[in-house]
Amino acid sequence: MATPAGREALLRRVLGITGGKPLILNLEGVLAEKCPESPSPYTLFMEEALALSLLKGLNVRAVSLANNHSLDLGADAYEKMRRRLSEQGLACLENRQVLDLGAFYLAGLTDVDNQSEEKIARLTRQDLAGLARLKQDKPVFAFIHWGREFAEQAGPREQALAALLEDLGVEVVIGCHSHRAGRLEGTRKSCRVFSLGNFLFDQDTPRVSGMLLEAVFFPQGTYFLKIHPLKNLYHLPLSW
Repeated sequence: MATPAGREALLRRVLGITGGKPLILNLEGVLAEKCPESPSPYTLFMEEALALSLLKGLNVRAVSLANNHSLDLGADAYEKMRRRLSEQGLACLENRQVLDLGAFYLAGLTDVDNQSEEKIARLTRQDLAGLARLKQDKPVFAFIHWGREFAEQAGPREQALAALLEDLGVEVVIGCHSHRAGRLEGTRKSCRVFSLGNFLFDQDTPRVSGMLLEAVFFPQGTYFLKIHPLKNLYHLPLSW
């Protein structure tokens, strides 16, 4: 992504799928004006100017900060990132908050936090209680950071959380964190994608995969969902 050819190849590949329609991404890491010189192996960050240029080029309208790396450079850096994104017209989906995106509500949740060295499950029933108080004038989607890394299907905890979200009126549960794409599945109450996998992430193991989830909304209030598998965009050939 540091080269013009690499950026252009990424834009061609993604815009060829989205047609320039609005995109929502999980922003896994911290925007930094100047990247740290000696970070730890698990500190994730992005050069601000380059990242913002790519987000605009991809027509990203909102980013989720509800993940286990958004605080890798501390609370001050997180707040500065949030302000900078907002100044650029990007909506920030924070943990346990809900965005009104016109056709639907989108709730941001993370079940894996980086408030301490040991990453543990953190969501409680109380954290989700606010979902039941939303107006019922449009569908509610949830974008949730959860699950085991490299898993492609939900475990018992994720299944229980998805069922609880259904009971609170969430119609679409969209997961991320595992670096591996799952499947689009449905129940009588909701549609679920355990994991979208990687969009653009510096991993080259064959275990990783990714996909985009498309949502098309119709005037009568219904919507259509479709998945678009992605190859590993981190190794995107410049000819794509």
